[in-house]
Amino acid sequence: MNRSKPDTTEYKNQQDAFKSQIEEIQLKLQAVRQKISNSSANGPAQERRKALFNELNELKLHQSGNNASRGKVIDRIRVLQDSMQKKLKDLQASKSKIPFKTVDAIDDRVTSLDGEIESGTLRLADEKRALQEISNLRRHRKVVEGFAQQQQAIDADRAQIDALKLHLDDPESKALNDKAEEIKKGLTQAKVEIDQAQASRQTLFDQRNKLQADLDAVYAEKREHNEKHRETMDAYYQKVNEDKARRAQRAKEEREIEEAQKAKVLAEQIREDAKLPAFEAQIQDCQTLIDQFARIGGLQTSSQAKEDDGQPSNGFGQHNIRQVEDQIPAGTVLKKKNQEDDDAYFVGGAKSKKKAGKKTAANGSSEDKLNVPLATLTALMGLSIPPPKSQSEIQTTVESLEIKKAWYEANQAKQTKENVEKAEKEIEKLFAKKKVEKA
Repeated sequence: MNRSKPDTTEYKNQQDAFKSQIEEIQLKLQAVRQKISNSSANGPAQERRKALFNELNELKLHQSGNNASRGKVIDRIRVLQDSMQKKLKDLQASKSKIPFKTVDAIDDRVTSLDGEIESGTLRLADEKRALQEISNLRRHRKVVEGFAQQQQAIDADRAQIDALKLHLDDPESKALNDKAEEIKKGLTQAKVEIDQAQASRQTLFDQRNKLQADLDAVYAEKREHNEKHRETMDAYYQKVNEDKARRAQRAKEEREIEEAQKAKVLAEQIREDAKLPAFEAQIQDCQTLIDQFARIGGLQTSSQAKEDDGQPSNGFGQHNIRQVEDQIPAGTVLKKKNQEDDDAYFVGGAKSKKKAGKKTAANGSSEDKLNVPLATLTALMGLSIPPPKSQSEIQTTVESLEIKKAWYEANQAKQTKENVEKAEKEIEKLFAKKKVEKA
């Protein structure tokens, strides 16, 4: 069944819509819960009110440090005010007893009365009254002259009081007072909030319950929508995984068939290689070396009839000797090529080595010394037979080669059988690893 991948765009848009509804309801619910918390005995409004009370008490303690010095100033102001009030009352009482307020007014009245007396127009009784008045006015004049001194004392006290008041109104004290007023306003506002919250507490509970029910409904709808989408996606991916598993299984089977075929081809090659006669190459090398050394030493062998007369003067033919990569035996020295030599030879015997750069007496060497080519030396090393150092050792070398050849020929059938058995075990391991049934 062909199943297309569900469209995730519509799912994401619907989920985003659910999230928006949830966030909106949560904001409203948080506001209602905050109001309920404010209305409780331990709500934020109560906590804020307690904090403001604590701050106000700390402020009062801070102000009390300044009140010690301010108290003395206030006491001094109070004393000066009492003294000034007393002086002011005394001055007003004195002025109320005298009809004249200034010295000039008294002098003008005295001058006027003196003029009337001197005019002679007054009767005797009037003149006496005028003289008596003048006498009283002169006494009052002394009193009125004292009014100015009293007023100066009053003005001095008022000036001192104003100076002390300015000292009380310093910026720090004013800031503390303003802070105290601000805290008192905050306390009043917190009290109003607490009273309002307590009055509508039951209404807030109803709002909270309704909002919580709405929130649960939106969450349930969101979960249901998400569950349906998840089931659809699970069905789609199950189909995808099943298709992928079928493709993987088919590819695995194809690989196993291919590996099985390769394993069978390799097993057949291993069998063919194992069935080849063992030591065939070693036997061939032994026979080739026997023929060469027999020809050099003039020995009679069964293969002497096959000798090629067109060989180099040293007696070694260019036979097809199997090359064995091995180290050169200790004591074997490479003789440097000179203008008279046609080829490079290894000379057996370490004691015959000369120092580099020193001329060698090649023409003066013993005629019995034997020069063996590198290919022959390598073949002998592969057979673990030491090379002959002279013509007299050729017989020993040939006998060693014949013994080695005879051993190879005697053990050839046995080794071939072992090789076949070993190959079969190797094939069994190969088939077990590749999980291939043996044919």
